[in-house]
Amino acid sequence: FGLFAWATGILIPSLALSIRRLRDAGLPWPWVLLGLIPFGVIALGVLWCQPSKYP
Repeated sequence: FGLFAWATGILIPSLALSIRRLRDAGLPWPWVLLGLIPFGVIALGVLWCQPSKYP
C-alpha cells in the first residue's frame, strides 16, 4: 500500500509540471502522452529543454 500511495503522490505533481513546461515551451499538453511510448521520454526530455516562448 505504501508504494502505491507514494507513486500516486508523485505522479500527479510530475504530470502537472510536465504539462506546465510543455505549455511554457509553446506546445499543447497532449505532447505529454509521448512518454507512454518506448523512447518517448527521451523526446520529452528534449522538448522540456527548449527555451521558453514567453519572457
